[in-house]
Amino acid sequence: MLLVSCANKVGSDKYEDFAAFCFGRKMVLVTGWSNVSTLLGFVVSYIVFLKNLVPHILNEIFGRKNVPSLLNDGKYGGQIFWATIYSFLILTPLSMPRKIGALRFNSMFGVCCSFYLVMCIVFMFFLDRGLVKDIGAAFREAHYFDITWNGMVDAVPFVVFAFMYQPNIPIIYRELTTKSYGKMNKIVTIGSSFVVVLYILASMFGYLGLVGSPKGLETLKREQNILQVHYDNVAFTVAIIGLIFAIFAAAPIC
Repeated sequence: MLLVSCANKVGSDKYEDFAAFCFGRKMVLVTGWSNVSTLLGFVVSYIVFLKNLVPHILNEIFGRKNVPSLLNDGKYGGQIFWATIYSFLILTPLSMPRKIGALRFNSMFGVCCSFYLVMCIVFMFFLDRGLVKDIGAAFREAHYFDITWNGMVDAVPFVVFAFMYQPNIPIIYRELTTKSYGKMNKIVTIGSSFVVVLYILASMFGYLGLVGSPKGLETLKREQNILQVHYDNVAFTVAIIGLIFAIFAAAPIC
């Protein structure tokens, strides 16, 4: 909520104005380039994630042999195709609105899709006996607190990426009809807590669900993405498709 306090104090929602107010004009350029680099990195991450995920979903649904090479996961085929389609036909039009509030319905739909995915992972663990034959054994055989340097290097960017909404807080606060520091603080606290709970549930039960599947764990270790693990479950496939729409909704906010 320091960002909201800064916005109130400075009378602006721009980070460059924050820098000018606190450190003088010399820091405006540094702040501007840092902001652009950060947001550009987030958008590129979405594009890279999507160009890998869409071919994977098509292969899961139709089978690799039935998916044309133009749409498949080839480095110079499907990945370039999907990255181009997403960047110019989806991301660019959705990024044109000047007010972030114009994307509120997109954002709500994205939240619903993400919530469905997490609930799908949790329910698969408890109800899918083909995936988890013994719930108790999964808890007993899991390796807890296996902290390594490589694991930390992999995890920290994901944690930062999960809370990338922070740069938008001053803009959201500016567009509120009734501006209230207390209400904004409540919204941010509830929203952040909700995100933390969802990430914990997805990571915990996603891992526990694969404890009895060496092949699944190997895929998870190699891809660093539970969504690219093969699950023989229609609900999970639907959840991944929904996540694509969640990405469509979230990326323009960057």
